[in-house]
Amino acid sequence: MGKLIDLEKEEHSYFYGFAQADGSLYETTRNRGKLSIELSERDESLLLEFQNTFTVNSYMSKRTRDTNFKDNHTSVTFTIHDWEFRKELKLLGFPNKSKSLIIGPPTGNYKEVDYIRGIIDGDGSLGLTSQNIPFISLVTMSDDLKDYYIKFIYNVTGKLKKPNRNTRDNAYNIMVTKEGAQLIVSKLYYENCMCLSRKLSKSKDVMSWIRPPNMKKL
Repeated sequence: MGKLIDLEKEEHSYFYGFAQADGSLYETTRNRGKLSIELSERDESLLLEFQNTFTVNSYMSKRTRDTNFKDNHTSVTFTIHDWEFRKELKLLGFPNKSKSLIIGPPTGNYKEVDYIRGIIDGDGSLGLTSQNIPFISLVTMSDDLKDYYIKFIYNVTGKLKKPNRNTRDNAYNIMVTKEGAQLIVSKLYYENCMCLSRKLSKSKDVMSWIRPPNMKKL
């Protein structure tokens, strides 16, 4: 039997990063458990892509409830129970349950830009600020992921970031702006890549920015 998860494939690496950021792996007794990803109904199309990417049985369900942010919010949950699939995830380094402090890149070979795009789609943001400045940012509590992403930023932009944990929630907020953001976004959101459609739209906003003639370069 071949591998169910092959991180040499762009879509699989993207899924791994996205699932680390926005998914949860649960395990109980007798090898029972599940991987689940719950998103707003507006992002259902990505979950359908995940369902078509893997050869294991998976399930989609919807629920509508009031949340702290919105009444009658409808979400969609993608779930995989398959034991072999979950076992492969764990062998690649995917953590169980609470993971925010310990996530990091997978073991073995994988597609870096696709993995990072998955992380950004799950835990990051990009677009234009209220001052019309392009940016891409990642919020994480993991030291491993922070160090890894900082190295990626340096390799792409030549700029070394030195973030500190904030006092509000003890997380790192790693932001890159202007031409640096464009360099990163152009690398991550390449043509026909798997991604959230709304993040793809924001990536086009970033890439359309032109530095005003009167804006000084630091």
